[in-house]
Amino acid sequence: MFRNRLLSFLYLFFLLVSFACINLKKTMKRCIFVTSNQNNPNHYMKYKLLCLFVLLSFSLSDLYADIELSSKQMRTSDGLPSNSVRCMFQDSKGFLWLGTLDGLTRYDGNTFLTYQLESGKHDRISLADNRIKHVAEDKNGFLWIKTVPELFSCYDLQKACFVDFTGTGSDGENYSEIFMSSNGDVWLWHRRNGVRQIVCEDDRTMTSVKFRTKFGNLPDDRIKFIKEDSSGRIWIGTMQGLASVYKGKVEFIDRKLNFSSSFPHGEDMYFLTKSGDVYRCVNGSKKIDCLASLSAIAGNTSVSTHSLIKDKWVIFTSSEGVYEFDFQNFQITPCRELKINNGKVIHDNYGDCWAYNNTGRIYYINSKSGEIKNFQLIPEEKMKYIDYERYHVVRDDRGIVWISTYGNGLFTYDIQEDRLEHFVSEGKNAGPIGSDFLLCLMKDRTGGIWVSSEYSGLSHISISNKGITHVYPESPDVFDRSNTIRLLTKMSNAFI
Repeated sequence: MFRNRLLSFLYLFFLLVSFACINLKKTMKRCIFVTSNQNNPNHYMKYKLLCLFVLLSFSLSDLYADIELSSKQMRTSDGLPSNSVRCMFQDSKGFLWLGTLDGLTRYDGNTFLTYQLESGKHDRISLADNRIKHVAEDKNGFLWIKTVPELFSCYDLQKACFVDFTGTGSDGENYSEIFMSSNGDVWLWHRRNGVRQIVCEDDRTMTSVKFRTKFGNLPDDRIKFIKEDSSGRIWIGTMQGLASVYKGKVEFIDRKLNFSSSFPHGEDMYFLTKSGDVYRCVNGSKKIDCLASLSAIAGNTSVSTHSLIKDKWVIFTSSEGVYEFDFQNFQITPCRELKINNGKVIHDNYGDCWAYNNTGRIYYINSKSGEIKNFQLIPEEKMKYIDYERYHVVRDDRGIVWISTYGNGLFTYDIQEDRLEHFVSEGKNAGPIGSDFLLCLMKDRTGGIWVSSEYSGLSHISISNKGITHVYPESPDVFDRSNTIRLLTKMSNAFI
């Protein structure tokens, strides 16, 4: 679309230049400057070119029109408990939950309601810690809040209170990660402390089961991942072995291998070891088979992360670049398009992959087509002062990709126009963001964009100059009642 508009503009520009040259003499005679410049035709040519240049400037300014953002900024003076908002989540009721450094806050669009640790009150359950890292909701309407000291809290959205998710009062144990299975169970796990399975009963009370080596239901307490296959079987990968849990029964599949990740593909489950060997378990069987070895190709390296791209398992290594595992022929080959060592991967809300490796450059990889684009979002000189590179990426309903950075503000990428724009802080209450050190980015169900920053609160951002379209039932040239709109409604699929 952009290319067609540009070609049309260039075509119009050359037509105007040709017209100016052919009709120069006639134009000179009619020009109001003819009395003072009758003997100097160069003045007329300069005047003519000046007019064309002005026309060109206005046209290009419209063609490359910047996105204009408007924002509402909120800080502690508006009710936030802290100006550092580290995570955001919109629950099933539409409330916005903000995890700050000084408590968990619920925002209803007008006011903030804050929950904090209530120390000394042993008669009721409260937030485990005020420093919030992550918030998520399970299928049964419970919020799970992860805190800095690796303690989880559980909040019942229906009863509006914190609850004991263990069923035994032992919710002070450390867990660092959470997995929510398709049947509504919640699995908490830790790299040294095993696993806990939480089940919500019909009366909304909770029971739990612990998995530890000392109980005989885990091969190793150092957990690396928990995943689910197409049949609902839970797979627990550890640094020394692999176990499966199905309908309450635990089976040890391996007791030796150091597993790093897993991936369901079709009805089979694929596993990746730390050294890069690929194993497969066929349709829930009790045996895994080695299909390919990364070490045979890449030598002594380790896996840093992985992603599914264009129906291939893309494996990022610590020192030897990126490789692809083909599910059809079970071969591992180097990925020529990506040359990234020690890469990290995040996924946007459309499932596309964004890879980076502490250089300030981020790679956008379309998961379906495999198309790759890269953007230098943070200059190399700034990277020297950033201890922890972090990005958040969401795509809105207009096709605009929003990218937050820690240290260099906010970016928007228009996929259709292939245009990247940059927005930085302009001081307190100026510009769309309060700081260039952004911590989180979220799109709510109405399409609004929320950006949080370190020490500068929260911004609710909207685009003020994009997305306005005139719709005529008949024709814009018709001025009778056939263009009258009497009713607007929104369908369940968001169509108007």
